[in-house]
Amino acid sequence: MYKRPAHVLFLAGPGDRRVETATRLTADIGAGWMEARGASVQDVGLDTLDWADLVIPLDADSRRRCPALPATARLKVWDLPDLPGEEGEEGEEGEEGEAIIRERVHAMLGGLRMLSRLDTRRDGQDSRD
Repeated sequence: MYKRPAHVLFLAGPGDRRVETATRLTADIGAGWMEARGASVQDVGLDTLDWADLVIPLDADSRRRCPALPATARLKVWDLPDLPGEEGEEGEEGEEGEAIIRERVHAMLGGLRMLSRLDTRRDGQDSRD
């Protein structure tokens, strides 16, 4: 188990609202379990990649442009629909895109919690405390 929050890096093109949304939802939903950052795939630096435990390109193009990852980072591609570009332009598409991101963040959190329970049991403690 991590002794610190898992570091999650979201990548997409410059100014992509999916990065902002994924970072915000991860901070809200995964507080204490995950720490998130977002970056443009064109501008991501080695220091940011070294920080990450999990790198998530948010579309196939960002995956193709993603630089080589350090051995300590894992890659998971989320091929998400675009979110509308302007604030207040949410509408159905924006809500659907945010719902997909929210669902995936909840799944990541569930996975981390499950791993934590397994580690606790291996250490001889009962996780039902």
